[in-house]
Amino acid sequence: MTGLRVGILGCAGIAKKNTIAILHKESGCSVKAVASRSPEKAQAFVQEMFTSTAAPICLSYEELVHCEMVQAIYIPLPTAFHKEWAIKALQAGKHVLLEKPAALSLQEYQEMLTVAYKHNKFLLDGTMFVHHPRTSKFVQDCQDTSQIGTITRIEAGFSFCGDDDFHRGNIRVKKDGDPLGCVGDLGWYVIRMALLVTDMASVASVQVTDYQLNDEGVPIDVTCLIKFQNKVILAFHSAFTSQFRQYVHVVGTKGWAFIDDWVLPKKAPLQYQVQSMSLTKYDLITEHPCKVETFPDGPVQEVLLWKTFARLSKSIDKNSASEGWDKDDKNPAIIEARKWAEISSTNQQVVDAIMLSVQRDGAKVQL
Repeated sequence: MTGLRVGILGCAGIAKKNTIAILHKESGCSVKAVASRSPEKAQAFVQEMFTSTAAPICLSYEELVHCEMVQAIYIPLPTAFHKEWAIKALQAGKHVLLEKPAALSLQEYQEMLTVAYKHNKFLLDGTMFVHHPRTSKFVQDCQDTSQIGTITRIEAGFSFCGDDDFHRGNIRVKKDGDPLGCVGDLGWYVIRMALLVTDMASVASVQVTDYQLNDEGVPIDVTCLIKFQNKVILAFHSAFTSQFRQYVHVVGTKGWAFIDDWVLPKKAPLQYQVQSMSLTKYDLITEHPCKVETFPDGPVQEVLLWKTFARLSKSIDKNSASEGWDKDDKNPAIIEARKWAEISSTNQQVVDAIMLSVQRDGAKVQL
């Protein structure tokens, strides 16, 4: 009875994955309502995901936004509809967990944040891997100068090869649904990991070195070079046209750290590697023991995402000052919530710069 009561606005495939996470005993949440533009689709979703005794009610979008049983709303809609429904939900007094990419632009995301602050409600994007302890430990090791030295380069790739049906009809390749294409859907994750590894270093410039657009002008294959103010370079590839892969290779002056399943984890136990090598005279390679960090079974990253969302939403409800939770400099939970808003904003800013570089045929964009 004390869990955060959630309504799901939209029945996309990703909503099923998150519903399973919400229903986990450690999420701190429960589902009270499901909304779809089609009553039949909402009913089918409920029948598939819930037992009859625990089934949520089915509502329209507008009904869900104003449903008194619901404290928070999950929005897995196409990115083009995020701003409209997030603002409606926030104005109605609901916390919002928004699928990534958060918005079509930084301006849109900042408009949503302004409403969230005004109404003392929490707005969080659904980047799930950042809530797992493996990510925190990976970032910690990357920033450990005794192991990695000074980070000089991050190389990453996140891609999959969509079939003909995907490229004909999937919302992620549609201009009126997700015009950010592979940049928003896949590149978002790469950017977030780089921001964590570099401890939110300022981005100096963004340049797309190669790209492919579909007939609607949506990016489906992008290679990008990002330079940070601290001289770190991020080189990455995101695409709907290449074999599935998901890797991050952080390279420093002393060693490197590598993870190859940070977005969609493989079966437990979860791992990553840290190693150092050195090239001495006569081309002799000295290879030091490879450190493999292993994480035991526990709640998956989606469950931990919802657990974070529930905890911080409740804290904001309990502790926010009348002028808005963005003004509170004392409550640790609210300070944490503001940090999530800051990194999401930076993530969106970099996505905007990549899209601008694409529009300018690969020109360098200074930030």
